[in-house]
Amino acid sequence: MSADGTPGTKGNPQFDGGGAPATATDMNLISAWAADHVGEHVANYAALPSSDLWVGRLVTTDDTEQVWLRGASGWKPVSAIACALRKSANQNLTTTAAALTWDVEISDPAGMHSNVTNNTRIVAPVAGLYEVSATVFNSNTSGYGAVQARLNGTTDIPGSIQRRDAGAVAALPLLTVFPVVLAVNDYVEIMVLHSTAAGNISGGTSLGGATVTMKRLGPA
Repeated sequence: MSADGTPGTKGNPQFDGGGAPATATDMNLISAWAADHVGEHVANYAALPSSDLWVGRLVTTDDTEQVWLRGASGWKPVSAIACALRKSANQNLTTTAAALTWDVEISDPAGMHSNVTNNTRIVAPVAGLYEVSATVFNSNTSGYGAVQARLNGTTDIPGSIQRRDAGAVAALPLLTVFPVVLAVNDYVEIMVLHSTAAGNISGGTSLGGATVTMKRLGPA
Protein backbone atom coordinates (compact mmCIF):
# COMPACT_ATOMS: atom_id res chain seq x y z
CA MET A 1 0.00 0.00 0.00
CA SER A 2 1.43 3.41 -0.97
CA ALA A 3 0.20 6.96 -0.95
CA ASP A 4 -0.92 8.11 -4.39
CA GLY A 5 -0.63 11.82 -3.50
CA THR A 6 -4.29 12.67 -4.27
CA PRO A 7 -6.14 14.23 -1.33
CA GLY A 8 -9.60 13.05 -0.46
CA THR A 9 -12.70 15.21 -0.02
CA LYS A 10 -11.34 16.61 3.26
CA GLY A 11 -7.70 16.85 2.25
CA ASN A 12 -7.03 13.43 3.73
CA PRO A 13 -4.31 11.18 2.22
CA GLN A 14 -5.37 8.59 -0.36
CA PHE A 15 -3.71 5.23 -0.99
CA ASP A 16 -3.26 2.88 -3.92
CA GLY A 17 -4.34 -0.69 -3.43
CA GLY A 18 -1.18 -1.97 -5.04
CA GLY A 19 2.43 -0.93 -5.27
CA ALA A 20 5.31 -1.51 -2.96
CA PRO A 21 4.42 -1.51 0.74
CA ALA A 22 5.18 1.75 2.49
CA THR A 23 3.57 1.14 5.85
CA ALA A 24 5.70 3.48 7.95
CA THR A 25 5.33 6.33 5.50
CA ASP A 26 1.58 5.80 5.13
CA MET A 27 1.00 5.70 8.87
CA ASN A 28 2.98 8.92 9.30
CA LEU A 29 0.81 10.61 6.66
CA ILE A 30 -2.34 9.61 8.51
CA SER A 31 -0.94 10.74 11.85
CA ALA A 32 0.19 14.10 10.47
CA TRP A 33 -3.14 14.77 8.77
CA ALA A 34 -5.11 13.89 11.90
CA ALA A 35 -2.93 16.14 14.07
CA ASP A 36 -3.46 19.04 11.68
CA HIS A 37 -7.26 18.69 11.61
CA VAL A 38 -8.20 18.00 15.22
CA GLY A 39 -8.75 21.17 17.23
CA GLU A 40 -7.12 22.99 14.35
CA HIS A 41 -5.92 26.57 14.38
CA VAL A 42 -5.16 28.57 11.24
CA ALA A 43 -3.72 32.05 10.86
CA ASN A 44 -5.94 32.95 7.89
CA TYR A 45 -8.90 30.75 7.00
CA ALA A 46 -9.56 32.83 3.86
CA ALA A 47 -6.18 31.78 2.43
CA LEU A 48 -6.74 28.02 2.70
CA PRO A 49 -6.39 26.15 -0.63
CA SER A 50 -9.50 24.66 -2.24
CA SER A 51 -8.36 21.16 -1.28
CA ASP A 52 -8.72 22.19 2.38
CA LEU A 53 -12.28 23.50 2.04
CA TRP A 54 -15.22 21.26 2.88
CA VAL A 55 -18.68 21.81 4.33
CA GLY A 56 -18.61 21.36 8.10
CA ARG A 57 -14.96 22.26 8.70
CA LEU A 58 -14.37 24.20 11.92
CA VAL A 59 -11.29 26.34 12.50
CA THR A 60 -10.09 28.92 14.99
CA THR A 61 -8.21 32.01 13.79
CA ASP A 62 -5.23 33.77 15.33
CA ASP A 63 -5.63 34.14 19.11
CA THR A 64 -8.93 36.03 19.05
CA GLU A 65 -11.16 33.14 20.17
CA GLN A 66 -13.04 33.35 16.88
CA VAL A 67 -14.45 30.09 15.49
CA TRP A 68 -15.51 29.69 11.85
CA LEU A 69 -17.65 27.04 10.15
CA ARG A 70 -17.35 26.25 6.46
CA GLY A 71 -20.81 26.20 4.86
CA ALA A 72 -21.97 25.57 1.30
CA SER A 73 -21.76 29.29 0.52
CA GLY A 74 -18.53 30.08 2.41
CA TRP A 75 -17.23 30.68 5.92
CA LYS A 76 -19.70 31.54 8.70
CA PRO A 77 -18.87 32.79 12.22
CA VAL A 78 -19.77 30.49 15.11
CA SER A 79 -18.51 32.56 18.03
CA ALA A 80 -19.80 36.04 18.87
CA ILE A 81 -18.44 38.99 16.92
CA ALA A 82 -18.49 42.19 18.96
CA CYS A 83 -16.51 45.17 20.15
CA ALA A 84 -16.77 47.78 22.91
CA LEU A 85 -15.15 51.22 22.73
CA ARG A 86 -14.90 54.41 24.76
CA LYS A 87 -13.50 57.93 24.57
CA SER A 88 -10.47 59.02 26.57
CA ALA A 89 -11.23 62.77 26.38
CA ASN A 90 -14.11 65.20 25.93
CA GLN A 91 -15.29 66.16 22.43
CA ASN A 92 -16.79 69.57 21.67
CA LEU A 93 -20.30 69.77 20.22
CA THR A 94 -21.53 71.74 17.20
CA THR A 95 -24.98 72.48 15.75
CA THR A 96 -24.22 70.07 12.91
CA ALA A 97 -24.10 66.35 13.55
CA ALA A 98 -20.48 65.23 13.98
CA ALA A 99 -19.08 61.71 14.37
CA LEU A 100 -17.70 60.76 17.77
CA THR A 101 -14.11 59.55 17.85
CA TRP A 102 -13.23 56.41 19.82
CA ASP A 103 -9.66 55.89 20.98
CA VAL A 104 -9.89 53.23 23.69
CA GLU A 105 -10.77 49.65 22.76
CA ILE A 106 -12.36 48.01 25.77
CA SER A 107 -12.64 44.84 23.69
CA ASP A 108 -12.09 44.29 19.96
CA PRO A 109 -11.03 40.69 19.23
CA ALA A 110 -12.44 40.70 15.68
CA GLY A 111 -10.66 43.89 14.58
CA MET A 112 -13.80 45.99 14.06
CA HIS A 113 -12.15 49.30 14.98
CA SER A 114 -8.85 51.17 14.64
CA ASN A 115 -7.64 53.77 17.13
CA VAL A 116 -5.45 55.32 14.40
CA THR A 117 -7.26 55.12 11.04
CA ASN A 118 -10.87 56.35 10.76
CA ASN A 119 -11.41 56.01 14.49
CA THR A 120 -15.05 57.13 14.23
CA ARG A 121 -15.92 53.91 12.40
CA ILE A 122 -17.04 50.52 13.69
CA VAL A 123 -16.71 48.05 10.82
CA ALA A 124 -18.59 44.80 10.23
CA PRO A 125 -16.09 42.00 9.44
CA VAL A 126 -18.95 39.63 8.58
CA ALA A 127 -22.37 40.32 7.06
CA GLY A 128 -25.40 39.97 9.33
CA LEU A 129 -27.79 41.58 11.77
CA TYR A 130 -26.04 43.74 14.36
CA GLU A 131 -27.15 45.56 17.50
CA VAL A 132 -25.50 48.86 18.37
CA SER A 133 -25.71 50.61 21.74
CA ALA A 134 -24.19 54.01 22.56
CA THR A 135 -24.32 56.07 25.76
CA VAL A 136 -23.13 59.68 25.83
CA PHE A 137 -23.20 62.45 28.43
CA ASN A 138 -23.84 65.96 27.12
CA SER A 139 -22.62 68.72 29.46
CA ASN A 140 -25.21 71.32 28.35
CA THR A 141 -27.83 72.74 30.72
CA SER A 142 -29.93 74.48 28.06
CA GLY A 143 -31.21 73.79 24.58
CA TYR A 144 -31.54 70.29 23.17
CA GLY A 145 -29.05 67.58 22.33
CA ALA A 146 -29.27 64.60 20.01
CA VAL A 147 -27.47 61.35 19.32
CA GLN A 148 -28.01 59.32 16.16
CA ALA A 149 -26.18 56.87 13.90
CA ARG A 150 -24.97 56.92 10.31
CA LEU A 151 -24.19 54.10 7.89
CA ASN A 152 -21.13 54.28 5.63
CA GLY A 153 -20.72 58.03 6.11
CA THR A 154 -23.91 59.07 4.32
CA THR A 155 -27.09 57.24 5.39
CA ASP A 156 -29.04 57.91 8.59
CA ILE A 157 -29.94 54.64 10.35
CA PRO A 158 -33.69 54.38 11.15
CA GLY A 159 -34.56 54.19 14.83
CA SER A 160 -31.16 55.40 16.01
CA ILE A 161 -32.00 58.96 17.03
CA GLN A 162 -32.62 60.21 20.55
CA ARG A 163 -33.23 63.90 21.26
CA ARG A 164 -33.74 65.52 24.66
CA ASP A 165 -34.13 69.02 26.03
CA ALA A 166 -31.63 69.85 28.73
CA GLY A 167 -33.87 72.21 30.70
CA ALA A 168 -32.32 73.00 34.05
CA VAL A 169 -30.66 69.63 34.65
CA ALA A 170 -26.96 69.54 35.41
CA ALA A 171 -26.20 67.60 32.23
CA LEU A 172 -27.92 65.58 29.53
CA PRO A 173 -27.46 61.78 29.30
CA LEU A 174 -28.41 60.21 25.97
CA LEU A 175 -28.79 56.54 25.00
CA THR A 176 -29.44 54.92 21.64
CA VAL A 177 -29.93 51.21 20.94
CA PHE A 178 -30.85 50.03 17.46
CA PRO A 179 -30.61 47.10 15.00
CA VAL A 180 -28.91 47.40 11.63
CA VAL A 181 -28.21 44.95 8.80
CA LEU A 182 -24.62 45.25 7.57
CA ALA A 183 -22.65 43.84 4.66
CA VAL A 184 -18.95 43.01 4.96
CA ASN A 185 -16.96 46.23 5.54
CA ASP A 186 -20.06 48.38 6.15
CA TYR A 187 -19.43 50.75 9.04
CA VAL A 188 -21.44 52.60 11.66
CA GLU A 189 -20.68 56.00 13.20
CA ILE A 190 -22.30 57.62 16.23
CA MET A 191 -23.24 61.24 15.54
CA VAL A 192 -23.95 64.00 18.10
CA LEU A 193 -25.09 67.64 17.99
CA HIS A 194 -26.49 70.37 20.24
CA SER A 195 -28.82 73.23 19.39
CA THR A 196 -26.51 75.90 20.82
CA ALA A 197 -23.18 74.33 19.82
CA ALA A 198 -22.09 74.69 23.43
CA GLY A 199 -20.71 72.05 25.79
CA ASN A 200 -19.19 68.69 25.02
CA ILE A 201 -19.56 64.93 25.13
CA SER A 202 -17.76 63.57 28.17
CA GLY A 203 -14.84 61.18 27.81
CA GLY A 204 -12.60 59.45 30.30
CA THR A 205 -13.35 56.84 32.96
CA SER A 206 -15.97 58.71 34.96
CA LEU A 207 -19.57 57.48 35.12
CA GLY A 208 -20.44 59.84 32.26
CA GLY A 209 -17.73 58.64 29.87
CA ALA A 210 -19.04 57.86 26.38
CA THR A 211 -19.13 54.19 25.30
CA VAL A 212 -20.37 52.23 22.31
CA THR A 213 -20.80 48.51 21.63
CA MET A 214 -21.62 46.69 18.39
CA LYS A 215 -22.35 42.96 18.29
CA ARG A 216 -23.49 40.55 15.61
CA LEU A 217 -26.75 38.82 16.53
CA GLY A 218 -26.78 36.43 13.57
CA PRO A 219 -27.41 36.25 9.82
CA ALA A 220 -29.70 38.84 8.25
